[in-house]
Amino acid sequence: MKKVRIEVARKAKGITMAKMAELLGMAPDTYGRYEKNPQKLFVMDFYKICKILGKKPGELDVFYKIPKKV
Repeated sequence: MKKVRIEVARKAKGITMAKMAELLGMAPDTYGRYEKNPQKLFVMDFYKICKILGKKPGELDVFYKIPKKV
């Protein structure tokens, strides 16, 4: 099974970052940080994201970090 990044799964569902943040009850910049570095996600937020995206926890790749632009 190929895992997908949260951003890819969110876009596939047609959900904007702002809408995702609203559904999670958090500020858009907070959600944006989670999407860029999901290793910092709280477990409960991760499960909420899975539910919103219709994914099982094992289907989302959370062990990546988007490198900073130099």
